[in-house]
Amino acid sequence: SSKWAGRQNIIGPVIGIPFWRNDGSDASGKNATRHIAYFLPDNLNITATVNPKEKHRGIFKVMLYDTKATISGSFNQLQMDKLNIPVDKFIWSEAFITMNIADNKGLNDQLTLKWKDSTIELSPQVGSANEGMTALLKTASLEDFTNASFSTSIDLNGSEQLLFTPVGKSTTVNVNSSWKHPSFSGNMLPQTTDVSDSGFKATWKSMAHKRSFPQQWVDGAYKLDTYFP
Repeated sequence: SSKWAGRQNIIGPVIGIPFWRNDGSDASGKNATRHIAYFLPDNLNITATVNPKEKHRGIFKVMLYDTKATISGSFNQLQMDKLNIPVDKFIWSEAFITMNIADNKGLNDQLTLKWKDSTIELSPQVGSANEGMTALLKTASLEDFTNASFSTSIDLNGSEQLLFTPVGKSTTVNVNSSWKHPSFSGNMLPQTTDVSDSGFKATWKSMAHKRSFPQQWVDGAYKLDTYFP
């Protein structure tokens, strides 16, 4: 399994925007520290087809899978006021978007994201505090994040489990597979299931009030890779 890829959890996309905060030690307000505000999408839709694979190594066999997942959604409007951060303190030119894949070894293609009308390439940021696969957004103001749509397709190998963290204010996940014996785990069971001799179909819908993390926060107040759907 380790040579193929381990358990997979797909998280994101999440927007990060650096900003300056005065620490109050200087009456002139010149002393400031740099922080990052994170924002989750309003809508997130995921459709995944999971193909089980039986592999052999010596006398042993193991069940693996590959999945083709399509992810789309939008950021309608970033709620800056809920973080009590003045808009003029944000560093718009350094805004970024990030996605977290539990085991990057399982990615079969370069991870790209269509952001509005452009396509950007996400990659690990070595030595950065930002986790996951990241890309700069090249934005100039808050208006650049209004009604911002995104979409991506992921071709991913994995084993043991396939998880999706419901980062959307509204998240819908549709999974289908030829696997006849699914075991639904995580913090939420699917709302609808159809299991037969030809495989299964399942649909989850999660709203923000069902989660244990908010739509926005600062720095490391929350770590999304510790939450599971």
